[in-house]
Amino acid sequence: MDPDAQGSQMTDEDVLASIPPEMYKDEGFDVLTFIFGKLPADISADEINNELQTHERMLDVVSGKLSGLIMNSYGAFVEGMSQVHDIDVDLQQSTVMCKEGRRHLANLQTNLTHQGITILAKYQRRQAYTSILDELQLIKRVQNTEQAMRRLLAEGDYPQAITLCVECQGLIQQAKHLQCVHTIGTGIAEAMRMIGDRMDRSLQDVCNTFNEHVWARVLMGHRQLGRENRLLERLLPCFVDNIEPHTKKIVKSHVILSEAIARAPEQLKTMRFKDMCGSLEDENFLDCLLAVLEYLTDLMVSHYCMARWLYDRLHPSSSSSPSSPTTTSSSAEGEQQEPSPSTTLDEADTNLYNELYGRLTRIKKGMWKNMEQQVAMVVAACKGTCKLEDFMRMLDAVDQFIHIGESFSRSEAFGLRASLKQQSKVFFEQYHKSRMEDLRTMLEHDMWQRCPIPLKFDPLDVKEFAVTMALAATLADSGASASLLLSPASARKNDKDDTKEKTLDATPSSSSSGDLKEEEGSVRDPALVTMFSGLRAQNPFARIGEKRAMGRNLSSTLSMSSAGLGNVDAQPYASSSGDHQGEEGRMITSTTINVVRFLGKYMQLMHTLSAIAYDIFSAMTQLFEFYVYGVYVFFGSNPLSSSSGVIGSGMGLGSGSMSGGPGAQGSKPTPQIGPAQGDTSGPSPDDPLNNASGELKKMLTRMKSKFNPTLLIAVPGTPPNVSSLQALSQNGGINTPNVKVPALHSVEVGARANLYGIRARVLGIESILFAAEAMHEAQPLVQTLIPPARIDQAGRFYLETVSLIKELRTVCYRTLAHALAVPIDAFINQIATAKWDIKQIDLDHSPYVDPLIKEVQSISKRLDDFSMPPNPGDPPAIPARVKAVLWETVVQHVMECLVEGYSRVKKCTPEGRAVMSLDVKVVQSALEKLSPIRPIPFVQYADAYIKAFYLPPNEADIASWARDHPAYSLRQVQNLVACAFGGMKKGQRESLLKQLEEIDRNKRR
Repeated sequence: MDPDAQGSQMTDEDVLASIPPEMYKDEGFDVLTFIFGKLPADISADEINNELQTHERMLDVVSGKLSGLIMNSYGAFVEGMSQVHDIDVDLQQSTVMCKEGRRHLANLQTNLTHQGITILAKYQRRQAYTSILDELQLIKRVQNTEQAMRRLLAEGDYPQAITLCVECQGLIQQAKHLQCVHTIGTGIAEAMRMIGDRMDRSLQDVCNTFNEHVWARVLMGHRQLGRENRLLERLLPCFVDNIEPHTKKIVKSHVILSEAIARAPEQLKTMRFKDMCGSLEDENFLDCLLAVLEYLTDLMVSHYCMARWLYDRLHPSSSSSPSSPTTTSSSAEGEQQEPSPSTTLDEADTNLYNELYGRLTRIKKGMWKNMEQQVAMVVAACKGTCKLEDFMRMLDAVDQFIHIGESFSRSEAFGLRASLKQQSKVFFEQYHKSRMEDLRTMLEHDMWQRCPIPLKFDPLDVKEFAVTMALAATLADSGASASLLLSPASARKNDKDDTKEKTLDATPSSSSSGDLKEEEGSVRDPALVTMFSGLRAQNPFARIGEKRAMGRNLSSTLSMSSAGLGNVDAQPYASSSGDHQGEEGRMITSTTINVVRFLGKYMQLMHTLSAIAYDIFSAMTQLFEFYVYGVYVFFGSNPLSSSSGVIGSGMGLGSGSMSGGPGAQGSKPTPQIGPAQGDTSGPSPDDPLNNASGELKKMLTRMKSKFNPTLLIAVPGTPPNVSSLQALSQNGGINTPNVKVPALHSVEVGARANLYGIRARVLGIESILFAAEAMHEAQPLVQTLIPPARIDQAGRFYLETVSLIKELRTVCYRTLAHALAVPIDAFINQIATAKWDIKQIDLDHSPYVDPLIKEVQSISKRLDDFSMPPNPGDPPAIPARVKAVLWETVVQHVMECLVEGYSRVKKCTPEGRAVMSLDVKVVQSALEKLSPIRPIPFVQYADAYIKAFYLPPNEADIASWARDHPAYSLRQVQNLVACAFGGMKKGQRESLLKQLEEIDRNKRR
C-alpha cells in the first residue's frame, strides 16, 4: 500500500499512538538525532518524502490536540496566572516590611546608645552660632547707622545726622572689644567734625540765599551740639564781613575778562578794590554791577527772611500769612523736623531765638553801610562813554537797589546817591554835548525834504517819545502806590514815606528783647512783606539764561510804544481835522523826528536820573531852543536883508495867532495887527520886528545870546562874561556846551527865482510846530518828574518859549510874505501923495489900487506854482493850511499898508474918506477872488481907521476910540487927530494928545 494512502487512512488517535514514546521526553532528547538514527543508510528520495509526510502528520495531530487542550483550559490558565501575580505582590510587600523592621530595630539600638552625647554637641554648636550672629548684627547696625548718617549729612539734615552719629557712637562703645569697629569709630569722630564744618558752610549759604528748611536744620543742629554761641558768632562774618571779599571776587571775575588784565593776571593779587573797579571795561561793567547787586540783594532778602522766620516763631499769634517771604511748601519730613510758627517754644529756644533776632537787628545798618560803600565804588567806575541804554539800565538797577536797601535798613543811602548823582552828571554832560553836536550836524546837512509819515502822525507815533508818555500814563494810573520795585523815583519816595508812617503806627507785640520791640514793626510791615516776597521769588538783578532780569524789564518797558516809523512811507495820505493836519498831512523833516526822539530820551533820563531831573530838563530846553533858533535863523530871516539871522536887522516879524486854514476866521478872535505896544512909528520894511510881541522879542534875544558865543547875557550873581547856562553849572547844575548857530548849506533861500526857498521855508517853519507840540505833550510828565520847587520855572519856560512858537511861525510867514508882497514904501507914498481933499465923489477907485491888485495877483500865481507837488502823487509842497496862513499874512500886510498910507494923508474931505472906503472894498473884492480864506481878514482894521474920521470932534469920544482900538500906533492916531480934527482949539488938542500919550504908555505896560 502506498504510504501516503496509508497515512491518510489513519485516524488522529492512530497517529498519536504511532508516535514513539521517546519523543515525549522533556530533557536531553534530540528529536532530529532520534529520527535520523532510525533511517537506513541508503535511503531513497521517496522514502525520505514518505518519512517527512509521516512526521508532518504527527506534528499536525499533536498540534491540533494541544490547541484543543489549550482552548479547553484557558479560563483555568488565566485564573492561575492571576493567583501567581497576587502571590508575587504579597511576597514583595513582605520583603519590604521585613527590611523596615530590621532598620527600625537597628535605629532603636543606636539611639539607645549615643543620644545623650549627640544632643550635648549640637547645643554647644548652636550657642556659638548665636553669639556670632549677635556680633555680626551689631557690626551691621554700626555700618548701617554710619551710612544713614552720611546720607543725611549729604542731604543737609543735620539734626537727624547728629542723632544717628550719637547713636552710632553708643553702638561703637558696645562693640569696642571688636577690632574692626575701631576703624568705624574713627570715621564717626571725623563725621562729627564734618557736620560742624558743613553746618558752617550751610549757614553761609542760607545767609546768601535763604531756605527755611536748611536754616531750621542748621539751627536745630547747633542746638543739639550745644554750639549756640558759635551760631551767634557766625552771623556777623556771614552777613557783614563777607560782603567785601565776595564783592571783590565778583569784580575780579569780570576784570579778568579784559584782554590787558588776562595777559598779566598776577597784578590783580595786589590791586585795591577801587583800582580793580576802575579796570572794568565798558562791555563788562553792567554785568559786573548787576552781579554785585544780585548778591547783595540776596543777602538782604536772606537777612529779612531769617528775621521774619524768628519773629513768626516768637509770636505765633501774628505769624506770617501764606504770602510771607518765609512761607514755602515743605515735605512731611521737613514738617516733623522744623518748628512751625504755631509750635510752643521752650525757654531755651525762646532765649536763643531772641538772641538771634537781636543780633540780626544790630548788624542790619552795618550791612547796609558796607553794601553802600561797595556799590558806590563800583558805580564810580562807570565811564561817561558808555551807551545810553546801558547807563539807564545801570541807573535803574542802582535806584532799585537803593530803594530795597533803604527799606531794609531804615536809613538813607546818602553816599551812594551822591556817587550816583555825580556819575549821572558826568554821563549826561557827555550825552548832552553829543546830542547838541548831532543836532547841529543834522540841521546843517538836512536837505529839507518832506518826510513821508502816516496819517494823523503826532509825537506819540515816535517810538522813544511814546515810551516816555506811556510812563506818564502809568504814573497817572498807579500814583504813589505803584510797585515798589518798578515805580519811578518819586513814587518810590512816597511809598517809602508811607512805609515809615506805617512803621511808626504799628503796635509792637510783647517781647522779652528790646531789639525785637524796636524792629518788629518793620518786620510786620505789609509793604516790606510784599516787597521781599517779590524779591525772593525773582531777584530783579538775577541772570536768567543768558540775560539779566534787568534787561528783560527794560525791554518790556521799551516795548510799550506806539507804532514806529518802520512803514510810514507805505501808508497813504488822507484828510484829517485839526489845526495842524489836513488832507496833506503833517510837514516835518527827519531832523524834526530826531528832535522828538531826543526829547523822549531826555525825559526817560529825567525819570531815571531823578536827582538831576531839572538839570536834564534845562538841557532839554536848550536842545529844543537850539532847534527852534536854528530853523528861525535859516528860514525866519528877511530875504531882502543883507544880514541873515540877526535880530532887528531886516527880519520880517509879526504878531498874533493866525488861523490854520480857510473858514477859521469866523470863530477865532481877531489877531493883533499893526505896531506892537511901544511902537510909535508904524511898520517899516527895514524893521518888521516892530510888529512882534515883546515876549517873542525877549525869547529870540535870549536864544541868540545862548547860541552866539560872542553875545552873552547877564545872570544875577555871575561874572559878566558867563552865560546863563554856564551860571546854571556854577550853581550846582550840569556843564552845558556852547554850540554855535548852524549854517544852512543845502538850500538856497536868498533867490527870488524860487520864492526865497519857499518850500524849504514852509517845511522848516511847520516842523518847529511839531516839536512844540511834543513839548506841550510832555508838560504834565515834566511837572511830575522835576522837583516841586522848580515847577514854576518850568512853567515860565512853557509860557515864555513853547507858547510863542505859533507866533514865531506867524512872524516867519510875515517875513516871507513881506519879501513876496508889494513894495510897501512905494504904495504908502502913492496913498499919502494922492489928492484926498476932493469935493466930489468919483465913481472909480484910486489909481494905486490896480497896481496893488496886480502885485497880489502875481503873489497868488507864484504861490500856486510853487505849491505843486514835486512828484506826481505827492502831497502839495505848500499845504492849503499854510497857503491860508501866507494869504492871511499878505492880506494883513496889504491892510496895514493901506492904514499906514491913510495915516500919512495931510488933508482929507468926507468925499476923500468915501473914496478910501471904496478903495478898501475894491481891494477886498479882488482878495476874495484870489485868496482861499473867507471872510477876508483885517478889512475891519482899515474900515475902522477910515470911519474914525467921522467921530464927533470932542476929546472924550476920540480918547475912548483910541482906548478901544489899541492896534493903531500913537503916530497913526496923532495923524488922525491932525487930519480929521484940525479945527479943534489948541488947548483942547494939546489935552487930547496928552491923553493919547497916556493911553499909549498904558498899552506898553
